Amino acid sequence: MLSHRLTLTVSLTLCYTPLAWTEDTPQAQLSNLLRRVNTMSATVQQLIVESDGAVLEESSIQMHVMKPDGFYWET
Repeated sequence: MLSHRLTLTVSLTLCYTPLAWTEDTPQAQLSNLLRRVNTMSATVQQLIVESDGAVLEESSIQMHVMKPDGFYWET
């Protein structure tokens, strides 16, 4: 019985050890995601609205990024 517990404990420890070695930080997740991306584009519209609902200011931008050094920003 003791040897079965020891075997089970060692087996579970070995199964879960790689999980402790891989740091799954937000930075690592983002880096892994962006590794597969070569180009990215976005169109953003921003409204600044007063408390009564009136639009105070409106702006929009276009952004294009291309690896390794391409960057374009238009307002």
